[in-house]
Amino acid sequence: MFGISLDQWMIAVTGGLSIWMITDDKRSYRLMACVFALLGQPFWFWAAYKAQQWGIFAIDVVYTAGWIKGLLKNWKE
Repeated sequence: MFGISLDQWMIAVTGGLSIWMITDDKRSYRLMACVFALLGQPFWFWAAYKAQQWGIFAIDVVYTAGWIKGLLKNWKE
C-alpha cells in the first residue's frame, strides 16, 4: 500500500505507539510501550537485514536490550 512495505508499516505503528506511551505518567502505559517496542524489533531487524544496513542491525541489538530493561523495570514496579 502506497509503496510502503509491511516492515515499514509495522515499524511506524509500533514505534509511534511506544514513543507516545513511554512518556505517559501511568506505569501501565509505560509497560505497554515496552511491549509495543519489542513487537516492532523483529521488523527493524528484518528491514536492516534486507537493506544490508549492518550498523542499524547492530544498534537494534542495543535498542532491544534497552526495551527489555524497560519492560522488566516497569513490570517490577
